[in-house]
Amino acid sequence: MVNPNRPLTVLVSGLVHKVLIDAEGHLYYDGNPTDVELSRREGGLVRLRMGETYYNVIVEPIDRSAFRVWVKDRALDVTVEDELHQLLMRLHPASGASRDELDLRAPMPGLVSKIHKREGDRITLGDPLIVLEAMKMENELRSPTNGTILKVHAVERSTVDKDQCLLTIAPTSHRDNIA
Repeated sequence: MVNPNRPLTVLVSGLVHKVLIDAEGHLYYDGNPTDVELSRREGGLVRLRMGETYYNVIVEPIDRSAFRVWVKDRALDVTVEDELHQLLMRLHPASGASRDELDLRAPMPGLVSKIHKREGDRITLGDPLIVLEAMKMENELRSPTNGTILKVHAVERSTVDKDQCLLTIAPTSHRDNIA
């Protein structure tokens, strides 16, 4: 389910697009209002209307956020990510990357209203770490892993930019999580 007013990043065959669905259900594609309608047809077909143009497409799920979309005889690889997914991807580097430290980064610009943990504190998966106020909403950022807070970069009541490092975590190894 899509959360209204939460922007999505849509990668279509390597090209990045921004999609926003507002609370009234209006869709904005790369900032432009777009009239779109989807309907299921027999045989796995989906009827897509964009403006006045209609397409018969086949959508094949690859995983939870990736799809192969067939339009006529052309396949488009489509990946849909919201800001939370992008944040988690930044926190968990691709396999082979160093996992000694994880940086919790601001998913959007905002005001740091509360920091729940200090340097040296042990944390568990799901612990509240920081409350970030943005767009008149409080967003509680939680721990993506078990571990220890190495460094708190953010300061309460200060503003932060999108992707700014808020704190650094030393994850606990899987063996330590079992004990």
